[in-house]
This record gives sequence, structure tokens and C-alpha cells, in this order.
Amino acid sequence: MIKPVIKPRIVAIFHQKGGVGKTTTTLNLAATLAGMQQPVLMIDLDPAGNLTSGIGLKISKVRQSIADVLVGSETLESVIQPTGIPFLSIIPSNLELMSAVKLLTLRSRHERLLRKSIDLPQLGPQMRRSPVSLLKWILIDCPPSGLPLIMQALVASDLLLTPLRCEYYALQSLELVFGLIREVRMKFNPSLDFRMLINAFVKRGKLQTMILEQLRNFYGEYMFNTMISNNSKVGYSQVEGKSVLSYAPKAVVTEQYQSLAQELMDFFVSKNNNY
Repeated sequence: MIKPVIKPRIVAIFHQKGGVGKTTTTLNLAATLAGMQQPVLMIDLDPAGNLTSGIGLKISKVRQSIADVLVGSETLESVIQPTGIPFLSIIPSNLELMSAVKLLTLRSRHERLLRKSIDLPQLGPQMRRSPVSLLKWILIDCPPSGLPLIMQALVASDLLLTPLRCEYYALQSLELVFGLIREVRMKFNPSLDFRMLINAFVKRGKLQTMILEQLRNFYGEYMFNTMISNNSKVGYSQVEGKSVLSYAPKAVVTEQYQSLAQELMDFFVSKNNNY
């Protein structure tokens, strides 16, 4: 009897406000899961390519990227690149992604292209040992704008993870995120889940503490218990092109990402998904 392929859990990291830590969250959460020997693929869906450069790749030297997958010239598996970190790989971004966005808008029903690309290697028994079928996780780093790309990620994902700083403007823009979730659930992906992550939190900040209390009162059921503190080790790790796990394995913020990774795994177990 052939065992069924267990599909990877797909998480989109997105907020319509820039500077809230989407790429930082993607990289450090992915590296932490990989450190737990969970095979992880990161997809850089942002034309800015910060995730690509953040893992140490030069965007100018990237020849094959997620853009090639979206326009249909390459398969998902053919553009996967190693990162040098065990259990962690990446599909990079490059400037061609801007052109791919224009082509996407000319195609009807383009919203499911990424989802189909992920599902395709799972179809036949001959693909059961393919790189995609061996993955436990796919984490997608989204741009803050560019609806065609954002829709690709949300339609493909099981969970939308929204990093959020306890700042007024980040809080104000949440309604835009909720609107997108409603649209995606209604038209394409009714099972899309949602969770918020408090990022770069300053305990001594009175305003941040006040906003956090408001968030918990209104959206507590959608918030991860784990919070990521504002820690200089994160910034230094970015300069070095490393995850904070590699740069400062004993730092408090590293422990927080480990807590977040465990909470994420527990979330999917509680959803009774095949994991």
C-alpha cells in the first residue's frame, strides 16, 4: 500500500504596512524550524528581494527565481536553491518579478498559479521523493503592496501570519488585511487561517503596552502567545546575512523564535491537519 504524500504546511507572512518585520519573521522562523530538523522552503515573493539578500544571495546574480515559476517557464522544484543551512532552502526573487506581475494581470484565473505549482509535484507516485514532497513547511515572504503577488500567496496558504508592531499606524492598517482575508476566503481559499505576531515589542514602552492591551481585548483569539522583543541582535544578524539563530544562538530573541516555532507546530496539530 502506497502511503499518501503529506503536504507541507504553507504560511504566508504578510501585512499591508511596510517595516513591521515580515522578512525578518520569515527568515528567523524558517531557520528555527529548520534547526528543529523540519525541512523548510522559503519563497521570496517580494520584488525587493530582501529575503534573498538576507540569506546571503546576491540578487543581481540570481538567474532563476519565483518569477520564472509564475510565468510558467520553470517548475517550482527547478528553482529551489540551498541556503547553506541544513533543512532550509529558498526560491529567490529578482527584478524579473516586476515583469511577471504585469503578465499575471493579463491572465484569467491567475490567482491559483502558485498553489498549482506547489501541488503539481505531489500528483504521481514517481514524485513522492521529490524535494517538495519532502518538505514540512513552505514560508512565503510577501510584499506590502502588489495585489497579484499577495493573492498568489494567500490563495496558496493554510495560514496568514501577520507581524505587527504595537504602533498606531500598524494597528490602523489591520482592517485592510481583514478585507483581503474575507475576499480570499469567499472566492478562492475558504480554509485560510489567520494569526497575528507581536514583533519588535518594547516592554518598557507605555504606548506599546497600551496598544497591546487593546489588541488582546479585540483580537486575542487570533494572536500568538509568543511575542518577539525589540533586540539589537536581530539587526546585527541582518548585516551578517544570517538568521538570528546562527548569529546569536543563546540570545533571548532566539529563544522567542523557538517558542514561536513550537507554537506554530502546535497550532497545526490542533487543526487536525496532516502534519
